[in-house]
Amino acid sequence: MAEDTAQLTGPDFEKGIRIDDVADGSMLLGHAFGEAVLVARRGTELFAIGATCTHYGGPLAKGLMVNCTVLPVAPRAFPEAVTGPNTS
Repeated sequence: MAEDTAQLTGPDFEKGIRIDDVADGSMLLGHAFGEAVLVARRGTELFAIGATCTHYGGPLAKGLMVNCTVLPVAPRAFPEAVTGPNTS
């Protein structure tokens, strides 16, 4: 589902960005093709995902990146540390 373009913030990834614009281990919220996009960097690689949590609809850019996993801000969406299942 396309986001309202008036709500899109950050760089337009269709125009490209420099890899140095995203620090290693961090995320950058932007947009492409009318959609909010979250770009994450691990080492020399950039990964792009939709910027909204598919389970709870929250903004992933406000979440936490652990290794190669983006954890949303919704507390009930965080996986349990020992067993791994969703705690909701």
